[in-house]
This record gives sequence, structure tokens and C-alpha cells, in this order.
Amino acid sequence: MPASLPREQKDAAGFIADTNLYFGAVRGFKHGEPLDKILTVLAETQRMLYYPDVPTLFYALKRGRIQAMFSQPPIYRYFLADELDQGLYQLLDWAPELTGTAHHLVLQRQTFSANQAEAWQQLIQQLMQQGELSKIYHAYLAREEACQLELAASPKAALCAKGQ
Repeated sequence: MPASLPREQKDAAGFIADTNLYFGAVRGFKHGEPLDKILTVLAETQRMLYYPDVPTLFYALKRGRIQAMFSQPPIYRYFLADELDQGLYQLLDWAPELTGTAHHLVLQRQTFSANQAEAWQQLIQQLMQQGELSKIYHAYLAREEACQLELAASPKAALCAKGQ
């Protein structure tokens, strides 16, 4: 959220209480039960604005159309790198008890056949087993984030388990 918002608006209860504030999300994204409950409350008061994709969501935040959104560290660092360095946005955790949310690859039935979807599933499993996903995580994410993803996929994850 913008760092300029008053402190009392920066937790979930304060944000919900201020009817002038809007929250943005990509339709269909799930953030975990406690966060999805907050979005439900905001939607019931017509203060949820939905966007078709992540770049458009960040554009809305930068233009002031929304005052808050949920995002993962690699994503917000990509879209807000300069703004975060300038102190224009503040990162807050409205659900510190939430340790993670399962994510999935979604394939549209009109585009992918059942056989193609199965092939994708097998490919991802193969990449996990061979350690290729781990290598990708470590190439593009901060070590802590890469290890979280890696350990969530496999408690015996190669790079993090070895302390690399």
C-alpha cells in the first residue's frame, strides 16, 4: 500500500473501516483463507476492483485507483522496484499466521486436451524430481524465497537441504 496512508488504515480492520479505500485483485486468484475473507468483506461493500492480470493490477496501484493489493515478493519487487527503493510503498502482512498457499498451473479446457494437461503434469513432476525447478527458483528468486518454494515441494529439497 502507499506509504502515505495514515497508520490507522494500514491494517485490515483500519482499511475495511475507511470506505474511501479500494483493494485490487486479479479475479480468480486465491490468497489463503484469512486473506480471502478480507476480500469477501471488501467485495460486499463494493470496494474490490478486479483486474484481468498482474501488470494491470500494479498499474492500478501506481495510478492510485486502488490503495492495496496482495502480492508475493518476487512479483512486487519486479513491478515496484524503484518505488520501493524510494519508500513510496509499504509492505504489510495482514495474515502472519498464513504460512503459504497452494498454487497450481491452470490450463484452459478449450485450449488443452486431457492428454496435453497430463503431459504438462508429468513434465512438472519430472522437473521437480530432477531438481530443475529448484535451479530455476535459485536463479531468479532470493535464497529465502527459493528455499520456501523448494521445501514446500519436497522436504528433502536438493539445494536448501544441502545448505547451499
